[in-house]
Amino acid sequence: MELELEQQLGCGKSALVVPQGISLREPRLEDLEELSNIAYQTYAHYNKSVGIPIEVAFDSPQAAWTMLRLFITSSSRIGVVAVEESSGALLGAAFTTTGGEVSGVGPVFVDPTRQSKGVGKAMMQELIRKAKLSNPRSIRLSQTATNTTSFSMYANLGFIPVEGWMEFAGIVTPKNAVIANSAVGFSPLTGAKVCQMEEKDISACAKLHLEALGYDREEELREAHQKGFSTWVVTQNDEIVAYTTGFNLLGHALAKSEEALVFLFTEVSQQHKSGRLPAIHVAGRLYPRLVQWFLTAKLKLLRVQWYMVMGFYQAPQHSIVWCPGGQH
Repeated sequence: MELELEQQLGCGKSALVVPQGISLREPRLEDLEELSNIAYQTYAHYNKSVGIPIEVAFDSPQAAWTMLRLFITSSSRIGVVAVEESSGALLGAAFTTTGGEVSGVGPVFVDPTRQSKGVGKAMMQELIRKAKLSNPRSIRLSQTATNTTSFSMYANLGFIPVEGWMEFAGIVTPKNAVIANSAVGFSPLTGAKVCQMEEKDISACAKLHLEALGYDREEELREAHQKGFSTWVVTQNDEIVAYTTGFNLLGHALAKSEEALVFLFTEVSQQHKSGRLPAIHVAGRLYPRLVQWFLTAKLKLLRVQWYMVMGFYQAPQHSIVWCPGGQH
């Protein structure tokens, strides 16, 4: 399945329409405190209204501050901030990765008291324009399935829903892993071990991603490793058969089999000591047995998301198992 970027831009190709009294600019470090409060209030307000837990990256102003600081200071991300001209108050922000073959959008948030006034659409139009300057093959995002308002906005901008994924969180005990394997017919992965990703592993992981999804992600893998993210690999017979850039909001995972994927998650989750529980994103249409496996293993289903694409998209090839990150 391959879709052409320019054919899908839709409203993204039309003239930018900014609501009267609003201006758009790049985010600055001095925006952090105000943006962090808006992000927390936005996610807390919406998630409470539909009865789903708030995303761990935004479950407090402090958590949002940490995440947004990473985005504002990163050389591989760009952003747009909406400002009320009369007061100078910030109204929201939108971010995307840039520089690679695929740009991954997120987060996008607007002050709950200023929503449905065109602010989010204007920020997204400008973000798409800026993302296109680096000539990506695709722009992608994940969208909470219960939020029909944001879904409609993204669809009208030209994003197409190509997959749906479910976020599961928790720790898999050895006992529950055996029960889940038996329930879905998985065989234990023999002769395999899990260890932290090393520099020498990056090329093999990047090759696996390219083979599966048709685009390169080596620089992102290298950045995640260098910044000390929770990156892991599974090796079997001296070959990398699975990896993850972290079982969290932004991390993705790939594996040469479903058995390798659940082995990786099980082993990493059992090393969890404190704080936010490990979480994984499972594309239910592609991997219904994995959905059943994680439910049987007693993980909690937190939310369902649409994976939306503008431009090139290739479904996973060669039976490689793909668990997307929160952006792509």
